[in-house]
Amino acid sequence: MDEDSESGDTSDSDSDNGIEYQKEPIYGTKYVKEKLNFALFDIDYKISDPPVNILFPNDLKILAESDADKPERIFTDKNMEIWTQTCVKFKVPTVIVVDNFYSNDCGILNTAEGRVFVQIWARVIREYFREYNYMAEKASMYFSCEFDSDGLEFNFRGYADKIEEFIYSCYNKLIKFDAKIHQHTFDMKKEEWLKDLKNYAYEDPSEQLSLILSKILISGAFTTKHMLAEGKNLTFEKFIELSDRILKTGRHLWF
Repeated sequence: MDEDSESGDTSDSDSDNGIEYQKEPIYGTKYVKEKLNFALFDIDYKISDPPVNILFPNDLKILAESDADKPERIFTDKNMEIWTQTCVKFKVPTVIVVDNFYSNDCGILNTAEGRVFVQIWARVIREYFREYNYMAEKASMYFSCEFDSDGLEFNFRGYADKIEEFIYSCYNKLIKFDAKIHQHTFDMKKEEWLKDLKNYAYEDPSEQLSLILSKILISGAFTTKHMLAEGKNLTFEKFIELSDRILKTGRHLWF
């Protein structure tokens, strides 16, 4: 910038690797003055357009109403069961889908290592989907992955016109998850999980009682001390190994 237009000028200067710095008078912050290079305005910056959001609906028609006053099972086999019910209270062109996936891959139901792994894995997956979920939210679509006491729960919500494509794209992205390239996310989410578990002792007593009750009622529950020990011992190499084995076997219960 032009030196005459600069405020906060001071006669004090300092040299650092051949660069002559000046110091502003109040906090002594170093700065340097340069004349504006107008050639920068002639540079042709090429900024690509964002990807096309394919999740916006093309049809907002409300699905056909059903006379059923309770859920109906529309499909079942050894690997999957599907139930459906039409909402008769709110006439909106949206759908809520829940996929409860029951599996004991990696011992996620009956081993402390498996329980620790799947809880951290779910956090890593949510971070892995964060950018995609941003695009989905612009089209009023929603996806989440959670671990409950008896399995994984995948939640989908959005317009009926695009929900099938959305579910397919989410599972396709999940299949392509490569744990080997997500060490930074693993380290961050592991540390976050450990802190949350340590801080649970300072939560509201009713919340702590709920955790203790679940340990009594749920088969395969483990003490907080045991879980913390397993969490500290979970290495990135072990995380990669278990990530390659999860979601291989199980049964889907769709609502």
